[in-house]
Amino acid sequence: MERVNLRPPYIDKNIYTHWNALMIHSYLEASYVLGDRSAREFALKSLNRLMALNYKPDEGMYHFHDGQSHLLNQLVDQANVAWTLCYAYECTGEECFLKLAGELTEIAVRRLCDHEHGGFFDMVVDPNALGFLSKPAKPLEENSVMARVLTKLNHLTGKESYRKLAEGTLQRFVEIYPHFGFMASEYAIAIDAFLNEPTTLRIVGTPERPETKGLLAEAHRVYEPCKVVQVLDPSRDSDIIAALGFPVAEQPTAYVCLGKVCTAPIIELKQIATELQKVADGRIKR
Repeated sequence: MERVNLRPPYIDKNIYTHWNALMIHSYLEASYVLGDRSAREFALKSLNRLMALNYKPDEGMYHFHDGQSHLLNQLVDQANVAWTLCYAYECTGEECFLKLAGELTEIAVRRLCDHEHGGFFDMVVDPNALGFLSKPAKPLEENSVMARVLTKLNHLTGKESYRKLAEGTLQRFVEIYPHFGFMASEYAIAIDAFLNEPTTLRIVGTPERPETKGLLAEAHRVYEPCKVVQVLDPSRDSDIIAALGFPVAEQPTAYVCLGKVCTAPIIELKQIATELQKVADGRIKR
């Protein structure tokens, strides 16, 4: 039979929320690793579309198929989108992404968190549902992502409530994670992020300035596990800057910190890699 006479293969045009979030995160990372600005632009364009299609205020993320939104309150969607929003905030300095990440997290805490025993259910508990749908599970991988989100938000906002929730979530799986073998890798990453102080790189400067953007791009280009990157806008984040003890200078300035110990002010791009390496060496010695 000639190929031209065959029916074309089925194309799945559904927009799976969590898979799109993972892909967007990958495109953002690739944009720095490969120096490809188009990848960053595509990632942010995709993220904005995903939020426009599948996010509803006070309700959270949906899946999208058959031309409309379905399946509200899936932990896998809330967790992975919140994680990508945190990274989008770190990559751009745009506060709207951090705000959305916080809103999704609060929705997940309100609707899916087991405050009595710890951890998050994969869907809302519905005692009237049929069969096993009336007994939501607590998947290890999705809870691990949620714990990473909570830990990241703790570092970005300073809210201790996020850290306490992350601890309760991780504690829930301490006795059972060995049964998952290599499938517990996400849990191991979440534990590492929770227990070890991250290398924090904060840039004090107006996000729109080319110098700020240059420092931000270099901060992401240099590899450092569990790194936290944040742009602090003097016109918006004056209280945070003052609490951290950073001066506000005319020139956008970066600081690499481990805990409360920070480097001297950095204004040259090439200094970022050098200072990050010094902090990494100091971490190893500790």
